[in-house]
Amino acid sequence: MFTVQVFSIKMTTKKHLLLLLMSVLPVVTPKRDVYCETEVHYTYYPTSDIICRNINIQRNEAIDLKDHSQRTIVDKIQLISVTADVQSSTLQNFPAAQQLLIFDSTIKSFSLQSNITTLNVSNSIFPKITSDSLKGKDLLSVTFMSNYDLEFEKGAFKQLQALRELIIVNQTIPRIQRHLFTGLVNLRYLCLIASNIQEIDEDAFLDLSRLDRLYLDANPIKTFSTNLCALTHLDRLSLSNTNLKKLNFDVLGPVKSLSSVGLPRQLLKTINVTDLVTKIPDLRVVGIDFMELQCPDVISFMDELKKKEVRVMPIKIEDIWYHHRDIDKPSMC
Repeated sequence: MFTVQVFSIKMTTKKHLLLLLMSVLPVVTPKRDVYCETEVHYTYYPTSDIICRNINIQRNEAIDLKDHSQRTIVDKIQLISVTADVQSSTLQNFPAAQQLLIFDSTIKSFSLQSNITTLNVSNSIFPKITSDSLKGKDLLSVTFMSNYDLEFEKGAFKQLQALRELIIVNQTIPRIQRHLFTGLVNLRYLCLIASNIQEIDEDAFLDLSRLDRLYLDANPIKTFSTNLCALTHLDRLSLSNTNLKKLNFDVLGPVKSLSSVGLPRQLLKTINVTDLVTKIPDLRVVGIDFMELQCPDVISFMDELKKKEVRVMPIKIEDIWYHHRDIDKPSMC
């Protein structure tokens, strides 16, 4: 009996000591992997899309595959209907991935600094875009489409010197301010379609000296007097389906490389085709909304353009409307 009692006392003492240590030492939560699916594609060599669907991804959690034998070259990572904190560590198991697609998700925080070259965010709740959230030195293309109440800070893109393409569609940016696009020194393509733009600061595009194409279609813009002098490489400017009633072509005059313009129908009644061609000597194409090409005043305008050897290009703004119903439906004759 005595021996048993001693043994019991020793066991009790060890147990209490263990409990005491557990109460004193900090609890360390190890980094966890969040497992996703894979979809393999075969072209010249097998590549994979990593698809994370209907899961939660918290800080310091990295996405991965359960079956490591399925590993191939990962091209695209898709986050679909997820709730997530997205950081560089989230993607660390796939350093060769080139594309990140976020769709129909709730992103609580976002800070990207990886090898991703293409970022596409759509139909999601997304935090305010700041210069701290977008730091991808390799980013070449960024798209934001139909996200809920998405905001852009001044200078949000200033760390994306390599960016070539920026697409912002069906967002709400009532005013394009001077420093919004600061730092985009290599941007070639800027699409701001259907983003409720009502006002554009005179110097809004001054930093975009390499810009080739600028699309401002389907916005309630009433005046356009933006300084385009710095856009020495601009080839296409589209303002179709806007509320412009008058356009001073002296604004476009300094852009010697301009060869294509998109115009709203109501503007055609105020334009003298001879003046248009004179002010834009390299003009080769005029874009007009596809749904209005049969309107009598548009037909008359097109006939005048043909005499000047300028062709008409139909712009299918209605395609955007069908996908995003909060855009005003294009006008008819």
